Amino acid sequence: MVITDRPTLILRTSRVAYCPPRTEHNVINTGSGQLRYIYIVAKTE
Repeated sequence: MVITDRPTLILRTSRVAYCPPRTEHNVINTGSGQLRYIYIVAKTE
């Protein structure tokens, strides 16, 4: 997971990552298998 102005996070199976509100980010599949993930957005204000 790439988050602007932060180190890249290496995600593996059964991991959870947090992206702060209003932060530009991207999830990139660097493996050979299919990438499947759940993306949850919650109102923070």
